[in-house]
Parts: sequence; structure tokens; C-alpha cells
Amino acid sequence: MKKKTKLFIALGAALAVIIIAIVAFVLIGAKAKHPLILLPDVVKTYQLENATDEDKFMKMTSVVLYEDGTAGLPQPPISSFFLPMGSKYSIVDGELLVYMEDEKEPIAVFTVEDSRTLVFKSSTVSLFTEECARFVCDPENES
Repeated sequence: MKKKTKLFIALGAALAVIIIAIVAFVLIGAKAKHPLILLPDVVKTYQLENATDEDKFMKMTSVVLYEDGTAGLPQPPISSFFLPMGSKYSIVDGELLVYMEDEKEPIAVFTVEDSRTLVFKSSTVSLFTEECARFVCDPENES
């Protein structure tokens, strides 16, 4: 019975996030001069190492870096936090720093272990990931 309850809660949360995303997309599209949102080219996509099916609902499972210097930290369906588009990133002293819009302090810090591996270090917002979680980039997934 407990498994069914957890499943229903996860599915309910996922449905709520999808509805919120659709409403946000419609509102943004209505205000934009161009109704379609064009994303910049992806430089690299890092995936949570050894992610389980449950992780896909409960944890942040990817880090996306775009050519224009913005980053995507897609949140799991269980999260009510929505990281706005346009979050900037920089790599300084072996760390990937992600900034929310015009903030001076990074909201997320990852250690750049090598050219294909990021290790989550810290965050000032809840990103639903564990300290030392590893995100790896498949060589076929690089631009």
C-alpha cells in the first residue's frame, strides 16, 4: 500500500509540474514577439551517473551547458523550484559556477573533474541532488 501511495504522490507531482510548465510556456509565448522559444546550441549535456528510474522523479538528473553561456539544471517532477531560463555559467579554477540571472553569487557549484565529468559540490537553492553526485557526458553527446 505504501508503494502505491508513493507512486500516486510522484505521479501527482509530475502532473502538477507538467501543467505549470505548459501554463508558463503559453504565458511566455503570449508575451514574446516570437511565439516559439528557440534554445541555443548545446555544448554538453551531463547525465547523473548510474541514475535509477526512481532518480528520474526524485533528483536532478542532468546539467546542460549551452553555447551562449547559459546553463540548464532541469528539476525533477517532485520539485516546486523552477530555475529560470537564462541562468549563466562560467568555469573558474576548476569549478563550474551557475548563476541565476543577475546574481553575484552562484546558485550551484560543480567541480570539473575532467572534460567529461562534473561533481556536484554545493547549492544555495534546493536542486534535489546529493553532494558528490557525479554527472558524466557521453562522448557521443558532445557538440
